[in-house]
Amino acid sequence: MPEQAQAASTNGPAAVAMDLLRRARRTWRQSLQLRVVSTTVLLGVLTVGLLGAYLYDEISRGLTEQKVTTSTYDARALTRVAQARWESTTSRTVADLNIAAGDILAGLKPSDPDPTRYVIMARGIENTNATVLATVESGTLGLSSVRSELKEAVSAHPSTQQVQVSDVIIDSERVPAVMVGSQVQVPSAGAYDLYFIYPMNREQATMAFIQKAFLIAGLILSVLVGAVAWVVTRQVVTPVRRAAAVAERLSSGKLNERMASHGEDDLALLATSFNGMA
Repeated sequence: MPEQAQAASTNGPAAVAMDLLRRARRTWRQSLQLRVVSTTVLLGVLTVGLLGAYLYDEISRGLTEQKVTTSTYDARALTRVAQARWESTTSRTVADLNIAAGDILAGLKPSDPDPTRYVIMARGIENTNATVLATVESGTLGLSSVRSELKEAVSAHPSTQQVQVSDVIIDSERVPAVMVGSQVQVPSAGAYDLYFIYPMNREQATMAFIQKAFLIAGLILSVLVGAVAWVVTRQVVTPVRRAAAVAERLSSGKLNERMASHGEDDLALLATSFNGMA
């Protein structure tokens, strides 16, 4: 007896699940309206998902391109300012040059508490000058945030701006950022790399809002598509069900049964033909 009770308790949930599955299959096979509505909703969700993914990707690409463009323009102007200040400086000793570097970078960083850009000045990779200045950083993002690929590109092409989009860590969060690198010539110290890092916090927040809006709009649209499909199929399925009921009564001997015929559409033609056959 205990073994039988244990077997029943073990097979109970499986039996209930199988019974529910059989009922669902039966309902699926017997209900044309359920199949049409489910298929319509599924196709609607798939269409909305593909369209949303495409629009999301296009908006993200557009925001990134716009950020890169504005960042390169801003970095180019600031690099010219930095080079002009280096050319006008009279400092020649290491101590004075370090002080001048700090003053110049202080003028390049933004004044707002939430930085829209970070500035880093570091010795160029191929700079062999005996005068070595300390690396100057304007905020929490240091030289370690700059990838070696960008450093090598700036060293290989010192006369042109080099741009890279990569992630940085700000307040323990990973944020995409546009990095623009170029070189300036420091008197008595040679070539130094100047990096501008533009975090894409606002763009990331915008994309998060758009993603949430797409998700809500997709759910609402799917529900509306399902409701429309249900109303449309109901207009077709209901007369067919009535015809089936009338046919059953006719087969049982009630030969006076007829279908109601209204209008001139296909369903009305079906009712007229059915009544003529009866």
